[in-house]
Amino acid sequence: MIINHGEIVAVDTPQALTEQLKDAQTVFIKVAKDGGDIPRRLRDIPGVTGVEPVGGDEGAYLVDTRVGSDMRSELAKVSIDAGWGLLELRAVEMSLEDVFRQLTTEEKGVA
Repeated sequence: MIINHGEIVAVDTPQALTEQLKDAQTVFIKVAKDGGDIPRRLRDIPGVTGVEPVGGDEGAYLVDTRVGSDMRSELAKVSIDAGWGLLELRAVEMSLEDVFRQLTTEEKGVA
């Protein structure tokens, strides 16, 4: 249960709340050879909705994909085929703190 200013804004398990709030699935990818065209090449993959570099971590990107699609194999294939040197690839989950923050800072919550 999450309460904001004395009102119940959500009642569910942390996992269920996370699923309800996500508008994209995020994957962290880190490559050894960071050429300037990596964000463009990742965005060209069908199902990828956004690519952001991770500040202070050269060759690291957060890749947003459509909800319900696991794009890790496609991301790995593009990285390997391009010769970028795949160092890390993992799904990024919302923390309970992220869920709380989103529910208590937006005007409407998840029932």
